[in-house]
Amino acid sequence: MSDDTKTDGPTNLTPTELFESISGSWTGTSSTWFEPEKLADTSEVAGTIAILLAGRFCEFNYTSTVTEEPFEGRYLFGFNTDRETFQAVWVDSFHMGSAMMSCEGRGTPTGFSVIGAYDVPGGPPWGWRTEVTLEHPNTLTVTMYNITPDGQEDRGVEFTLMRETK
Repeated sequence: MSDDTKTDGPTNLTPTELFESISGSWTGTSSTWFEPEKLADTSEVAGTIAILLAGRFCEFNYTSTVTEEPFEGRYLFGFNTDRETFQAVWVDSFHMGSAMMSCEGRGTPTGFSVIGAYDVPGGPPWGWRTEVTLEHPNTLTVTMYNITPDGQEDRGVEFTLMRETK
């Protein structure tokens, strides 16, 4: 598959077109769950998505708070044309400590979804799925799901973002 091959993403965009469509400055709400279906925190989030290397990648840098403690994070998103998969690397100052999470997944009708795993001291690794959804040219949702070792998936974090306009 080449860079100009369409994926099953929103309106049949190429990966480069998808990354370009989500680039820009975003603000909105960050919601956090520490237990299934029990909202623990809601705060403001702000971020930018920048195109890298002629549209082959994009980088999402964001800042927010959890229980009034500031944190920041970064996702590097790309599309591997050899494997025909979306890929991501994620780091942040709240969830990941000193680790980096590598993720891989597929396009969706409105964006893409990637899955990685993180270590839990004294236990088996847990999964982490990140779904990037472009609901409208100016509305972006980034939802991160915890996946228990037995496969139960629950929301962990959700950013509901609106594009900043000049």
